[in-house]
Amino acid sequence: MERIVKINKAGSVESAADERIKVLYSDLDGSMLGPGGNFFLSAEKEFTLLPSKALLSLKEKGVDITLISGRSVIQLKEISRVLGIDNYIAEAGCQIVHSNGEIKQAYKYEHGDSQTLYEAITTSGAPAFLLDGYKEKLEYHTPWSNDRSCSHLFRGEIDLADANNRLFKAGFERLKLIDNGRVHRKGDLKDVNEVHSYHLLPAEIDKAAAITIDANNRDFAVEQRAAIGDSLADLSMADVVGMFFLIDNNDFLATESDELLENTLLTTEKMGLGWAEAANYIADQK
Repeated sequence: MERIVKINKAGSVESAADERIKVLYSDLDGSMLGPGGNFFLSAEKEFTLLPSKALLSLKEKGVDITLISGRSVIQLKEISRVLGIDNYIAEAGCQIVHSNGEIKQAYKYEHGDSQTLYEAITTSGAPAFLLDGYKEKLEYHTPWSNDRSCSHLFRGEIDLADANNRLFKAGFERLKLIDNGRVHRKGDLKDVNEVHSYHLLPAEIDKAAAITIDANNRDFAVEQRAAIGDSLADLSMADVVGMFFLIDNNDFLATESDELLENTLLTTEKMGLGWAEAANYIADQK
């Protein structure tokens, strides 16, 4: 994978964009946050202040930090307040929220005024279709699947391409399923090895689409944008930013994916320490 620019533990890189980064779109779980969503735990579950120090460095240099996560608006509102972050993008790109509290819908999926997108997707029958087709392999990712307004959140172990092909053939071409990374809770699933979280959402929505909408509205050029992520769903962000940092927690994205672009930088550390590694590099360029 010679196209990947690796960051060494001293924080240097082999190459990078010349433009100074003004906005960082950051994934949350598995990237900024460590095990159990803890900001102060490394992947080895050791306490560390490095991510918090890196966050302060970015803020001191005036870099806008925008969280972009599969979490709901309700979940992101609270964690953004705690971390002192003003802007965030929820439910894998469906909703964009700025400091004034205004929520911008990033999807075009039409539905009645009296129902949410989540309710419209339920009514379509697509969630029931998937659950019936992948019995004992897929279930709702409770309790995080509750209180959502856009996407349906599942956990399980399925073939993503097969699932999307089934959806298309069954007439659900306006929807798609995306892989948002590995999770540890199996719930009631028994015949699974590696559990992933999956979002069912409008076909036109992903994190890249939401970044494009948000960055254009706030006049951030592509070269002024950076993004950090750790899952298949995060790889699309590399298409719309000047610099994308991949935290390869499971050591498979960098060796098996053919989607990595030249602007993708691979961190040497996992989870929060990898995030700090990337954040410090951005801060040092200011």
